[in-house]
Amino acid sequence: MSSTAREWIVGRFPLPGRVADTPDAELVVLLETAQGLMLDQNLVAAANVPSTAVAVVRKALAQTSPDARPSRIRVADAVLAEALRASTLKIPVACSPTPELTALGASLETFLARPAAESGEPLSDEVMQAFFASARALWAAKPWDVLFESNCFHVQAPTLGVDRACLTAIGSAGQSRGILLFPSVEGLDAFLDAGARHIEEKRRRRPSKVDLGGDFLSLEFVPTSEVPPAFRNLVETAGWPVADDRAFPVAEKRARDGRASVPSGDELTFLSHVAYALGAFTVRHGRGLRDEDFVASETITTGDGPPIRLTLPFDAADEFEPLPEAAPQASARARVGRNEPCPCGSGKKYKKCHLEEDKALDRVSRPESADNNLHEELLDAQLILAIETYGEARFGSALARVRYPYLLDAMEGEDQLLTSWLIYDARVEGRRLAEWFLEERGEALPKAKRAWLQAQLGAWLSVWRVAAHDGSARLVLEDLLTGEVRSVVVDVAVASSVDCGDAILARVIDFEGRSLLSGVHPEGLGLDVSEVLARIRKRLRRTSTVSVERLRAANIDGFILRTWNDVLAIA
Repeated sequence: MSSTAREWIVGRFPLPGRVADTPDAELVVLLETAQGLMLDQNLVAAANVPSTAVAVVRKALAQTSPDARPSRIRVADAVLAEALRASTLKIPVACSPTPELTALGASLETFLARPAAESGEPLSDEVMQAFFASARALWAAKPWDVLFESNCFHVQAPTLGVDRACLTAIGSAGQSRGILLFPSVEGLDAFLDAGARHIEEKRRRRPSKVDLGGDFLSLEFVPTSEVPPAFRNLVETAGWPVADDRAFPVAEKRARDGRASVPSGDELTFLSHVAYALGAFTVRHGRGLRDEDFVASETITTGDGPPIRLTLPFDAADEFEPLPEAAPQASARARVGRNEPCPCGSGKKYKKCHLEEDKALDRVSRPESADNNLHEELLDAQLILAIETYGEARFGSALARVRYPYLLDAMEGEDQLLTSWLIYDARVEGRRLAEWFLEERGEALPKAKRAWLQAQLGAWLSVWRVAAHDGSARLVLEDLLTGEVRSVVVDVAVASSVDCGDAILARVIDFEGRSLLSGVHPEGLGLDVSEVLARIRKRLRRTSTVSVERLRAANIDGFILRTWNDVLAIA
């Protein structure tokens, strides 16, 4: 580091609310005055602030050339001044006001998780971690790319006492991206009316008192550059995940008069669950959400969270069976905060005693469901978007020529399978699009995405028979061409529509010891597939078992897809 600053400022900021496991955490900052640059910042327990301040200055001095060292250090805190003077830094320390840090303090007050005005409850690290993770999943799914802002979801969460909440995604016009969550559809209507009034009053230059019709919650993504450096450091130090530089999540509670405040812990937790559920809903239905006649209802559970039922459109909720109102029984320990004493009487904090054991028991007792596949589904959504963008820029019309015949003949509901096939199996200029992407962009991919992409390249499209189905979300599938057998967990729509003996056209992927479906053809249940198998074997010049490697060969997967559709057309 080089600097021409002749004075450095050291400051400390008690965090307004518990944003880490340490409830008295403070932020130590080092600022140089010449250019107003933040040289360093550290999140530590209050008791460690003096020693951390000395360490921060010592580290900065070691990285600064002798002719650029400060002539003095200024602090407003007497304790810090004493600690710095007692060190061996050999630089004068002045204890005097530091107005340069006032603006930084104000910006921290705006962005940091702090107690909500109504409840006074602090936001724990666990709540913030879940919020940032859910926001990252939502950003990956990008519902604003496939939804219209006029679309609104019916939200039901009976275990939380939520029945007719209303959810809408914003950003389809390319402006601010995020979600708005209202207590009811009437709340959304009032908000839209208030917006229309504001536009009209602004046109007439007759501003009136703000009235949004009621309270609501929002999650908006802002560029990281708009977030104070100190808070960015806090988020990084705490390990809260952010998708990319355009997607820093900000949650607010808006009052009827337009005032913004930080949601309470319960409100932020609910917003997190809804955000994750919307991400999963978007990934599963994709571009089908733009269909004018689209109707769907899904119940999604994330981790230890409550079941969230999303129904689109809002008025279609009455067409589906409601979720049961009774909340599931939770053990006494399950309701204990991680920093509270463990109910077992050991005297230890719950997180240091029975928390992990209870989580393990919960995982064993929780029924198997396709929600366990959400991580992979969201990984897939991120990669598909990245590979599509790369492919269009890299190959242009060549890619369009490959896709066009299949998109032209695509059946209704075939989007998921067709998208997976076009990304991971279809050839452009002699190689699969995903192979080109892995070769040219693979080194920049995070480990998890690279592993998923390599697994997708090992998947294959084939005709599978349901060999076993006990009514749960797990199916045992047998590949009628290769003889391979896989046990897979599927979503409710697939599990409820197939029976033992049914044949499906699907891609199966093996990933980290599990097998998953990566696209299923929407038609063909009950189809006599003997003609399909005969045509494929004839093309492959095989009368019996086909190797998996042969099914991964160029043009075979495309032939299989066309053959399935051809036989369906004459069935």
